[in-house]
Amino acid sequence: IFTVSVANTITTDADATITADGVGIGTASPSLSWTPGSIDRDVDLVASANGLDSEAIKVAVCEANTLNTTMTAWTATNVTITGGQSDYLGGTNAYRILASAGTAQHHASRTPSPAPSGTMTSFEMKVKAGTADKVLVYFPTSVSNRRAQIDLTTGQAYCDRMSIKVVEDLGGGWKRLWGRILDGVAATSIRVYPTTTLDGNNSITAAGTETIFAMEPRMTDGPLP
Repeated sequence: IFTVSVANTITTDADATITADGVGIGTASPSLSWTPGSIDRDVDLVASANGLDSEAIKVAVCEANTLNTTMTAWTATNVTITGGQSDYLGGTNAYRILASAGTAQHHASRTPSPAPSGTMTSFEMKVKAGTADKVLVYFPTSVSNRRAQIDLTTGQAYCDRMSIKVVEDLGGGWKRLWGRILDGVAATSIRVYPTTTLDGNNSITAAGTETIFAMEPRMTDGPLP
């Protein structure tokens, strides 16, 4: 996801001309700074070099992130959130979410600011399996709730009026997830659960050892592709 009206860096393996939905935005040598002027959540980026075009990469141009990305500042419900964990870039900017023992809902949650005003709220997050290999994302709304679960190993998903998918394998077990509400409502908050099931149940009996790793959560006030 790129941010509208902000300089975003695009880096290619070699010098290339870059187009966004067929419109030239400059030459990466091998990096390019791009400041998109409008929100567009479905953009095809193509790099051209030596007369050859790359396969289009799907990106989104969105408003500034409405979530606090410091996940230790999120509300912990029957989980412990610990920072300083190894991330996909070789740093220590990830967070471990550890479920407490017992039968309950186990989640980290956050209310976006400002609140979404549109419909079909979407999210992005980088996640990695720990001792739990499934993650559930839950969107409370003013009408009823939406949820989606995904197995980080197989990509199999369970969805209830939401979609969820892996859009990029970041290496080292890390996956970039995109998800969205499928009908015309806006989320009031987001909850992220480590889970061991793929049945839509957001309450599990945890041994107190179930973990996932997460970082760079983001919400946008509209549908991602």
